[in-house]
Amino acid sequence: KNMEKPKAVKKLEIGEEHNREKPRLKEGSFINYAFPGEETRKEAKEKFSKIFFEQKQEMEKLKREGVRIEESEKSPKQVGIINYADNLINQFLEKEGLSAFKLKIPSENVHISRMNKEKFNDLKTIVRKRREENERSAVFSPLKQAIFIQQPESHLRFFKDILRASLEAKSYQEVTKFGHEDYRNTKSGVSEKYYPPGESSSKEYFKNLNDGIIAKLTKELYEKSLTDPNLPEHLREEIKSNPVMEEDKFSAKNREILDTLIKMLYGKKAWKVGWETKEAQEKMFHQNLVKSFITGDTKKLEKLMDDTLGKGATGKIGKLDRKIGDTENLESFINELK
Repeated sequence: KNMEKPKAVKKLEIGEEHNREKPRLKEGSFINYAFPGEETRKEAKEKFSKIFFEQKQEMEKLKREGVRIEESEKSPKQVGIINYADNLINQFLEKEGLSAFKLKIPSENVHISRMNKEKFNDLKTIVRKRREENERSAVFSPLKQAIFIQQPESHLRFFKDILRASLEAKSYQEVTKFGHEDYRNTKSGVSEKYYPPGESSSKEYFKNLNDGIIAKLTKELYEKSLTDPNLPEHLREEIKSNPVMEEDKFSAKNREILDTLIKMLYGKKAWKVGWETKEAQEKMFHQNLVKSFITGDTKKLEKLMDDTLGKGATGKIGKLDRKIGDTENLESFINELK
């Protein structure tokens, strides 16, 4: 009852009235929507577009505020990998009928830091405005309109990091204005964040599920790159010797939970739709979870879960899925539904 968004008048798209049938291209910003009201919408478009296109000035501003970045200059090969990962994802979105959500990520919006793990974790906390629960070497910041990556030890590591972070950057992002210059990222992909009235900390839902979607898509696109003739030559040999993508423990676990959920949705629905193959389960993943992840429209996914797993299942899963790595209760609940 106390977890409603603060007076968000109506879901408005930055730049035009919201229309799911003709979704707007993510032009000049990673942000899709802003709340509340038309004034905030216009202000947010101007603010985040300026940050998107003026990254050098934004990084200088961070430095003046005492934030250490220790940025390294990107090599031509690293720029090539950024562009390749960007094109790979955009081709995927086009194939999935999500061309309207394609966005070119400029290499200027990717920042490579020389800092060690501990200091890089501090940087992640600042640019995300929250302590990250993981030890990942890359982070996407909607508010800074940028991707930050810890100096990679190989081109392969850099490719995996930029692929994962770029997928999150191209997913649905919304911000809510809470006060003067106080914007907060309140939805990312299928995960939602609420700030109960009078509290400074947030409550987030579907966090591991969202992370699992990113992990599953990263793995899928990584494996696709193995046979892609457009793969940069300097990356090809490294990938050939590492055909199985290594994952951090959180990604592997969340992808496993997601796969279990997909199999359950498939298994319980099969008698209605006649799907009998693993390919059909992947189709369900793409048509429901991926589409929700990119467009932010979760109604179809929520209905599928409630209709298939029982009324209230969506809400229960969301409440059990609030912190990366804290999946024991979530797993138990999903397994009990089998």
